[in-house]
Amino acid sequence: MEIDRIGHTRMRFVDDEGGFTTPAIALAILLACSLIFISARGAIIGSRSGQIQYVADAGALAADNIVAEFVTIGQIVDAVLLSMSLLGLSVYAVSAVAAFIPGAQNAAAKIAQAGSKILQARDKFAETATKGLNTAQKALPAICAVRAFEVINANASASGIPYAGAAITSPIMGAEVSLADDSEVEEAAEEIESKHGDIQEKSVQAQDAQNRENDAKHRAWMADCGNAGMSMFERAGHLSDISAANNPHYSSADAWNFSIPLERAEAYYAARYYAEAGSGASGSPDTIAESVARKQFYAYARDEVSQGYVETTDTGAQIPHLVQLARNTEQIRSTSLYTDAIYPISSSNGTRTIHAYAGCPGYSSGSPSGYGSVSEVDSGLVHICEHCRFSATTLGRVPSASTSIDNGFEYYYLAVVEASKDYAQAVEDGEDAKRHLKESRESIGNSLHEALKALAAKRYDPQPPGRYGCICVVIAPNTQLKDTPFIDGSASIPARVAISGATLAADPADDEGNIISDIAQGLVPSENLGSGLLKLVFGAWGSMLKAYTDGTEGIKQGLDKLLGAIPIVGNTLSEQATQNFKNALSDAGLEPADLKSYKPVIVNTSRIIERDGGKAAQIIGHMKQAAAMYSAVSIGDIGALIEDIEAVPEIQELLDEHGLTIAEIPLSDLGVGNGSKKLYLPVPMDISSRLEELHSLLLSTAAE
Repeated sequence: MEIDRIGHTRMRFVDDEGGFTTPAIALAILLACSLIFISARGAIIGSRSGQIQYVADAGALAADNIVAEFVTIGQIVDAVLLSMSLLGLSVYAVSAVAAFIPGAQNAAAKIAQAGSKILQARDKFAETATKGLNTAQKALPAICAVRAFEVINANASASGIPYAGAAITSPIMGAEVSLADDSEVEEAAEEIESKHGDIQEKSVQAQDAQNRENDAKHRAWMADCGNAGMSMFERAGHLSDISAANNPHYSSADAWNFSIPLERAEAYYAARYYAEAGSGASGSPDTIAESVARKQFYAYARDEVSQGYVETTDTGAQIPHLVQLARNTEQIRSTSLYTDAIYPISSSNGTRTIHAYAGCPGYSSGSPSGYGSVSEVDSGLVHICEHCRFSATTLGRVPSASTSIDNGFEYYYLAVVEASKDYAQAVEDGEDAKRHLKESRESIGNSLHEALKALAAKRYDPQPPGRYGCICVVIAPNTQLKDTPFIDGSASIPARVAISGATLAADPADDEGNIISDIAQGLVPSENLGSGLLKLVFGAWGSMLKAYTDGTEGIKQGLDKLLGAIPIVGNTLSEQATQNFKNALSDAGLEPADLKSYKPVIVNTSRIIERDGGKAAQIIGHMKQAAAMYSAVSIGDIGALIEDIEAVPEIQELLDEHGLTIAEIPLSDLGVGNGSKKLYLPVPMDISSRLEELHSLLLSTAAE
């Protein structure tokens, strides 16, 4: 800086007029370019240095994605096991419904056989799934490490930086897979099948009883009021002054019951009794005696008929107990008409004579000698009056004629009584059979209920290695920045390490249940099912798989679909069985499954390490501290970290070009093919060699 002669300050490189000189502009440009080059160099070096963290993130996500695939497969296994148990159980329930249909025993047996095949296939699926899942869990640390290794290698190739790394599952071990047995379902199936014969026998008995019951009721209705000609209804109206209210007519047996003829008979005999003159009749003594006999018979019939009743059982069935009337002299001798001492007796010259009424000429010719019964005539204690000639025969003639020929009321009443006995016996036989069937329904319903409760408690919840997360460690050696703009070719980025963690986060998806159902249902290809019973049965599998998402409602829909698909025609008994079994399903309260899908997300590794107190977690914690303090990790830590990641020898027998076989359904056992349908976890075929490559590269890179 200079001071001019008048005291003004002057800047070098600035002329007197205040402008920049050429050297000043050149210097400014040089400084700006230097800043740009320095910034670009820093950005390039920083970008190349920080890129390793993205590689670690990608490796952690790739490893944890394998865990997510395992969990999804576990959900599918659970869905298949549950749905096949439910399907087999429901098929057995349908076989029981068929057994309740008389004549459907063969159909019930065939349906039960289909149920047996399903449960057998379920057991084999469970057996293979147990082996496959356990093998997969043992191999999962190696699979996750190799998957992360593949992603790290791909990034190394793309960037030209020789990254090396591995992913560690946390925890390193999974909970042993022990899929629950199907014992309660099999017990319920055995009970159902064991009851088929008894159910069928009792169903036939119940059907036979129902047929006899219907026939007896129809015969009784015809005799009472169903005949177009004579009947109790027609005879009562013709022979007495009974009111229309006491003499109703029914045009169908459906609305008719045995109380109607009972009440009709009571009203009829009461009307006949009051209309009969008896001892007040006119005519010859024997004519009057006939009227007395009729009046006494009507009184007896009224009293006897009134002793009848219709019993209603606890089940609502009606059992008639109608009283049969004496129909001839022989039967009169067993009634009160024969033994009632109500007839006047006269005595003359030591001879006692019985009379029909006190106005009999024979009675007035002797001396009154009390009252007696017609039974005394047969015992020789009294004699028959020669005028009225009253005896048991007189009483017997009243019902004899009207019961023996079809123009008498008693003829039709007797037909009703006889039909009522057949009806009562049929109802009792039917009630007995229905009681046995009800006990069978309830027993089967209880077994279904217990089996469903057991299924609800025996669900597979995957707990694989890596259930807390996966931690990926990536190492990059000292790297020269060759052919990098603005940077000297001899410059390099020092060795560095990055650690990243990923864990599974719930991702509720509306279509997850459908995905699981679709995969599970695909295990039995519909094109192999033909057109037989199994096709009908497995047509309902989709509905049973809905139990995985819809709980009990899915089972009900499946049961309805089965009942609709299997060609059996039900009756009241089978409908009751169906409802009983549906009630058992409702009471079991099978809850819908948790169908959240799980996807890997990046998290702070401390969240994973805190949950896992194992050896690997401790090593990674130490590595984090070393990396933070020294920007490096020891080869000893790296070696200790990966020494437990080993290939599982038994994995080879379950590997093919599709991956690791987790489970399979033997289609041949179901009768729908010769092979099997498998469920796979994607696994590299060369996993052992890839794992060796991982070990070698990681250790050599860490040593640089």
